[in-house]
Amino acid sequence: MRIYQGAATLVALGLLSGPASADNNGGGLGFGVCKSGFADNTVVSTEGRGDVTIGQLKVNDRVWSFNEAVGKNGWSKVLRRVDAGPSYRILADFNEPGSTQVTRACWIIRPAT
Repeated sequence: MRIYQGAATLVALGLLSGPASADNNGGGLGFGVCKSGFADNTVVSTEGRGDVTIGQLKVNDRVWSFNEAVGKNGWSKVLRRVDAGPSYRILADFNEPGSTQVTRACWIIRPAT
């Protein structure tokens, strides 16, 4: 059951990935459309630290995710966290395994209630 929950979380987290063409929906800072809908207590899988919550992500962590822009799974490398009001943003670069193409992503994370 835990594997299915983790897989569902990763697919959902990947839906946050978007093209880097715009700075809209609350300040993507050049990282595309900022996608929302995740609480900072959502568990995600990282390459080096195993399962952690989004709130525990650090710069340079690589998070396994689905990239909506390219339609594939891969690693999103956390570049920075931007605090803004009640929510914060995680800005990341996405790489599909075996590819040099980079797609930027902006995720809006809300504090857990």
